[in-house]
Amino acid sequence: MRKLLLASAVTLGGFLGVSGPASAQLATFSENPNAPMPPPTQWSRSGAFGFVQNTPPIPAPGTAVVRISGYIVEYMGVTGGQSRANEASPTGSPGVGGSKLGNPTFFGYIRLYPSLEGVAANGLKYGAFAEIRQDSGIGTGAGGGAFGSISGQDPARGNLYWRRAFVYFGEDQIGTFRLGAADQPTSLFLTGTAENFDNGGWNGDAPAIIPNNLGVTWPFPDVGNLYTTQKAVYLSPQFFGFDFGVSYEPNTSSIFGGSLTCGTTDLQNLTSPGAGFNGNAGPGCANLSSTGSADVTRRRNTFDGVLRYRGSFGPVGVAVTVGGISSGKVNNSDTAPFPSGVFQRTGLEVGDFGAQVTYGGLALQAHADVGTFNPNSQWANLPIKGESQGDAWVVGASYTIGPLVFGGSWFETNGAGNQTPANRPVGVGTLTELGAAAGATYSVTPGFGFTASYIWGQRKQNDFDLINSISGSPLHNKTDVQAGIVGAYVKW
Repeated sequence: MRKLLLASAVTLGGFLGVSGPASAQLATFSENPNAPMPPPTQWSRSGAFGFVQNTPPIPAPGTAVVRISGYIVEYMGVTGGQSRANEASPTGSPGVGGSKLGNPTFFGYIRLYPSLEGVAANGLKYGAFAEIRQDSGIGTGAGGGAFGSISGQDPARGNLYWRRAFVYFGEDQIGTFRLGAADQPTSLFLTGTAENFDNGGWNGDAPAIIPNNLGVTWPFPDVGNLYTTQKAVYLSPQFFGFDFGVSYEPNTSSIFGGSLTCGTTDLQNLTSPGAGFNGNAGPGCANLSSTGSADVTRRRNTFDGVLRYRGSFGPVGVAVTVGGISSGKVNNSDTAPFPSGVFQRTGLEVGDFGAQVTYGGLALQAHADVGTFNPNSQWANLPIKGESQGDAWVVGASYTIGPLVFGGSWFETNGAGNQTPANRPVGVGTLTELGAAAGATYSVTPGFGFTASYIWGQRKQNDFDLINSISGSPLHNKTDVQAGIVGAYVKW
């Protein structure tokens, strides 16, 4: 009988480090080109701090290790430059008052990562990984108010939900296969986005305290609209410094796909002669191929691939990635003219490029995405047919001194934004978003540390009110915002 090694449900070994070289005991998402080839047990980025988990020890043949990793982080934050959001409050009618935002706030969250890692008697490596997050909920919680409750808690209760969940198997010589809601290669191999200091900059935690209509969109492919969908992923071994990854996603279903995600009944199928009963073909069904609903914005048959090179030339390390994302679409079964607000869509065709050069503790980084996509949608909706192409780029630098990592970055995106065939004739231009980030992380010990982050962002789109989402308006065509947070985290 094969033995099963149950490491404690909460294993204290294998803390995620903030800095230092990758090893069997710890690994960081620093894209260090001098790091050895990641073993198959290296599952994915864990979130706010951009780390990669590598659970030690690697089990002996015929055994498995079960564990629950996690972290808790608490912040104090301050925002600024939000006067334009206050202008959007209703003040024109007698007796109708506006609302304003206070600057300081506290916030935090917890995340859990249950996993199993095993090695079969014949040497095959296998396992499973899942990510549990806390629903941010709505309302004010304790203290009464519009969304208060007598229990002193948010009415949404901060419910838990599954963010990632997949199984994997493979060998060092043939590579690793993953099946489930897992990161695609453009996220797993992401290079040069300068997220390895503070808590991720504009892809970190500071944007949580910024109103949605002012925040700058993080346009790169390490976001939930891409990595939470069901897919098959293959990650190759490393050959002469090169490795690659490819993935296929049939539709945008999340962890519980199939008919469970189907919505209302398609009445046309029920009433058409000879159509028969098809209660699973309504809007919201994961595997729709055509529809007359808003689901025409969803992608289908998405392919993702990246080729990566990592090497060193004396004291200089180099990491370069070249990849892309290509998709089909859910076809529009309506006949023209389409209902108001419904537009023909086109699939994704995006090139993805990254680079990093390291020398000692210094890292210089750059990343770019360009092609048929709308950066402002954060990969959630397909671009409208005929709209402007999108581009996004970021440059940054970081420096590591022992337990301290600090750095800064700047990014810019250009794309259709809120522009459509309907509002373009009235003068709505393309959307430009700018974002800057600076910060630091200090690791007191591998499981405990402090982090600080500052972000600034600006949005510009001619003849579009970015606060009230009104086309052809000369108001609020440019907004800016800034925020700073400091916090402490514990990880296990």
